[in-house]
Amino acid sequence: MSNTNKQNKRPDPAILFYTSDFLARTYGWTNEQRGAFVVLICLQHQNGHLAKKTLVDICNGEDETVFSKFTEDEGGLFYNLEAEQEIIRRGNYCKSRSDNAKGGKTDNNGNTRKTSVDNPTKDDSLPF
Repeated sequence: MSNTNKQNKRPDPAILFYTSDFLARTYGWTNEQRGAFVVLICLQHQNGHLAKKTLVDICNGEDETVFSKFTEDEGGLFYNLEAEQEIIRRGNYCKSRSDNAKGGKTDNNGNTRKTSVDNPTKDDSLPF
């Protein structure tokens, strides 16, 4: 899965990083393992699923502790499930913000609906 924004061909510059989850899930790891894991998550975010060679190169060999946090997809590439879900969640959030800024929202069929700002009624009032 690629994390490229189709409109401007750039990856989303950020994902949420849950520090308490990171600390809990990497407790007992060496600093080298933690660093490799963060780099792999960053590479997944920027480039999509990763080749095993990338994992091996970043970890300076096969590190079962770090590798255990990655799942192999049907194409033989590896990804971290939690990062994948966060990338998708962030993409959906950014799309909804973009749609709202354009003055419309998309329904479940991908059709743009106008918001009440575009079609004011006498019930529309400012909250102050």
